[in-house]
Order: sequence, then structure tokens, then C-alpha cells
Amino acid sequence: MADRLVTLRSYTMPWQADLAGARLAAEGIPFFLKDANTVSINWLYSNALGGVKLQVLAADAERARTLLAEVAADPSLPEEGDLPGCPRCRSRQLQKVVRGRIWALVAWLFLGLPLLWPWRRLKCLSCGHVWSAHRGTFPDFHSLQR
Repeated sequence: MADRLVTLRSYTMPWQADLAGARLAAEGIPFFLKDANTVSINWLYSNALGGVKLQVLAADAERARTLLAEVAADPSLPEEGDLPGCPRCRSRQLQKVVRGRIWALVAWLFLGLPLLWPWRRLKCLSCGHVWSAHRGTFPDFHSLQR
């Protein structure tokens, strides 16, 4: 019965499951990513399938859970306090400012390809201040949704 696979976690995207699987592989624990190829082909199927499932042998399940818990508790991962704050009021309630959509559409209609400019701007939801963020200080989209 040790050949039975146990699902440890489910991830939305295959690369997230690959990162967790790489941690397990580094410790010598074999793993399998169920539904990874399907979600890679069409990522919209991720919710319908329940995500990409990280599976290990039943004999390695407890050790794998411990390793994944250590990764989740890693203090080197960014926390909410690591997000940049507003230069005026130091608030952390930020929103990405998206500009240039209309110009991208016009370029697409007349040139046949959209010209997308990388606008790296943030807006403070507390005081309304808008500023240009540098590449190293620009947070990812998901961290702004907290």
C-alpha cells in the first residue's frame, strides 16, 4: 500500500507546484504533479480541475508535509511590511495605475500590433498621490490585493 499517492497541496498554476516539488526533490522525495499538463495547455481549467495537485508516496507524506511547512514559514519571503509605502503619507493602501490602453488599442487598429508601454506607476488610495515606481520597488499585482 506504500505505492499509493497522497495529495499534499493544490496550486493554481503549474509553476507554483513546480517550486514546491523542487524543494521535495532536493530532499530526495519523489513527487508527481497531477493535472499539470492540462493546466499548462489551458490555464482556465485550473479551477475546474481543482488546481495542480502535488502528490507524493504515502510513505513520504509526513516528511513532505514538514518540508513544505518549513518553506511556508520561511522568514526570507516578503511580507506585507515589505511593500513600498506612499512617499507622502506612508500608507500601504496602493493601487497600480494602468495607462495607455487606448493608445495600445489605436496602435493595434492602425499598425496591426498593440504597442504596450510599461507604466510603472502607483496610486495611494489614502491621499491620492500618484508616483513612478522603480523596478526594484514595484510590487507584484497579488501583493497589492491584500
